[in-house]
Amino acid sequence: MKKLLMREEKRLRPMLLEQYGIDSRDIEFYSSDGSLKGKIYFSSIPKILMEHNKKLDISSLKINNIGLYLGVITNDGLRLGMDAAQLLGRRARKNIIEIDRQQLVEWLNGKHVKLKKGQAISPGFCIVKHKDIFLGSGKVGRDMETLYNYTPKARRVKESMLNQLRV
Repeated sequence: MKKLLMREEKRLRPMLLEQYGIDSRDIEFYSSDGSLKGKIYFSSIPKILMEHNKKLDISSLKINNIGLYLGVITNDGLRLGMDAAQLLGRRARKNIIEIDRQQLVEWLNGKHVKLKKGQAISPGFCIVKHKDIFLGSGKVGRDMETLYNYTPKARRVKESMLNQLRV
């Protein structure tokens, strides 16, 4: 695990700001090889240590990952992972889709959601929320009518549990 190279960081930070409106100055980014190819992770621990004048030297350690999975860069932009969307959602100022209760049930079941007219602002990746709960990331289709669900199968709510949902 390596800290993201400076040139890669200079590509990622504006991407977060432009796509989601997220100011990422207090976040450190990591990947397996220091590039933006593959999975990207984020953490604020090194920044916290710097505030207390402590240095974290990870060069001699064999670390699988640092922080949480941020996401992956695709041809369509930055697709945030579920945890990243939930943690960074409150910082986001752009591309947030709010879904109603009926859409929430479909979303939690892992289905793609039919959007209402005017619910989506632009096609592409977005953060999905219901009321004050950030659920993860999705993608608004080019038709502006479909919200594609990127929730991993292991994190979907089973059909039998959806009836007990009180949101």
